Amino acid sequence: MRVFLFALPLLITMSGCVDNDSLENQGQQAGAAADNALEQMSNKIDAEQEQLDNRVAAVNERARGVKEEIKADVKKIDNAVDAAAAELRK
Repeated sequence: MRVFLFALPLLITMSGCVDNDSLENQGQQAGAAADNALEQMSNKIDAEQEQLDNRVAAVNERARGVKEEIKADVKKIDNAVDAAAAELRK
């Protein structure tokens, strides 16, 4: 019985250490899971940003093309107006 009473505090201390180790491991696992989730979200955000940048670049390219077409059409109209004015002067 004395051996049991002597060993009881030792067992309680050991179980407390095991619980602390278990809690520490769970905390590390939770931290690793949070880090993993943050990394995945960061990757997803980067992919979405890249897609958005590509779409913006495509829209800008189309807008540049339309702008050039408008410039060409305006130049044709200016030439036609100048030609009409020259005809009227004759």
